[in-house]
Amino acid sequence: MMRFLLVFFLLVSCDSPSPAFRGADATRIEIDGSRFVVRWFGARAEVLRLNTDWSPRIGDIATRAERAVELVSGCQAERIYGDVAKLTALLDCAQVPRPDHTAEWRRMPRRFVDCETTGANDMVLRLECWRM
Repeated sequence: MMRFLLVFFLLVSCDSPSPAFRGADATRIEIDGSRFVVRWFGARAEVLRLNTDWSPRIGDIATRAERAVELVSGCQAERIYGDVAKLTALLDCAQVPRPDHTAEWRRMPRRFVDCETTGANDMVLRLECWRM
C-alpha cells in the first residue's frame, strides 16, 4: 500500500499539465513573489501557480499570471479563466503585450467549450474549439 501511495504522489506532481498541454515546453517564471509554470500552444496558455500564499486574491494572482504568460509567449492575454491555482489564458499573438492592457478574468464554468475563428472563405467559417 505504501508503494502505491509513493508512486501515486510521484505521478501526480503539482506542476503536471492538463491533457491539452501535454508535450508543451514548461517555463518557470517568478512575478512579484509568485512562482508559475507556463505552457502554451498557439492561442492558449496554461499557468500553474507553484508557491503557497495564505488566502491569495484571484485579482492579484490573475494579474501576475497575465504578466507571466505575456513574458513567456510574447502574445497579449485577452481572457483568463480559472482560480488561484490553475489559470488558462486565451492569447492574441497578433498583438504585442501593452502595459496598459488588462485581460478579462472569468471564473471557469464546470463545462466549458471555447471557440475561435481560424479562417473564413466564401460561405465556410472554420472554428477551432476546445474543452477547458
